[in-house]
Amino acid sequence: MENQFYRRRWSEPRGDEFDEWGRSVWYFEVDGEGWPVRQVEVYDHGPVLRYGPSHAEDQYGGLGQASLDGSHDDWSAYVITRETFERAWNLAAGSTVFGDRATVAIAIGEPVSVGLRVVDMWAAGERLTTTDNVAYVPSLCHYLRLAVIQVDQRQIPPCPFPGLTPEEIFRRLESDETGFREQYWFMQWSETLDGVSCYAYLDDDLVVVFALRDGRCGPQGSGRVFVVSIPPKQFVATLLEAIGAIRSGSNGP
Repeated sequence: MENQFYRRRWSEPRGDEFDEWGRSVWYFEVDGEGWPVRQVEVYDHGPVLRYGPSHAEDQYGGLGQASLDGSHDDWSAYVITRETFERAWNLAAGSTVFGDRATVAIAIGEPVSVGLRVVDMWAAGERLTTTDNVAYVPSLCHYLRLAVIQVDQRQIPPCPFPGLTPEEIFRRLESDETGFREQYWFMQWSETLDGVSCYAYLDDDLVVVFALRDGRCGPQGSGRVFVVSIPPKQFVATLLEAIGAIRSGSNGP
């Protein structure tokens, strides 16, 4: 039986001295009997840990020592493709993270070729670059700068439907067919975010509401809605730091 690949989010912290790392997303490659072969752990407020044959354990933990097939959980809901796992595995090999994955974060990986670089984006603890994480540097930096200007100069419109929850606001904007919702479109920064439907508005904080279009959340508009509330200055600082890192060593214009 071929190896299988899984992605699962845990809502509980670790339960040890590293509890401040918060919740986490785990990626597994398991063999035909369900035993972990490779494993990636991505923490909301902490590091990315990677375990495999050449690095099975360290001071933070190690490769799982139990078969997933022997657990009482149904892992079929967490199946991902080899390609998705490999992207997470390769990113964990060496990336710099700006921001906080629990709110908004950008993880900068290695240059791929002239003008191209591995860039992963996170919001509300969810990885947004699920279908493609290789970005064209000049284009991505251009759109990130536009977002910085929008937020810093408070060009983002206010809440469109006062009194509704952020989730209700998302669904109402998503169902709008008049063009009204276009002024709230957000994070349309590159093809790497094609799997995200996202809107933003300003209260005291910048409020970002989004849903993922991949298999975890179903068809557009029908899945879980995620919400991030972040101070505008914090959002701007994260993007400015990321822009500098993305351009550094990109081998492009």
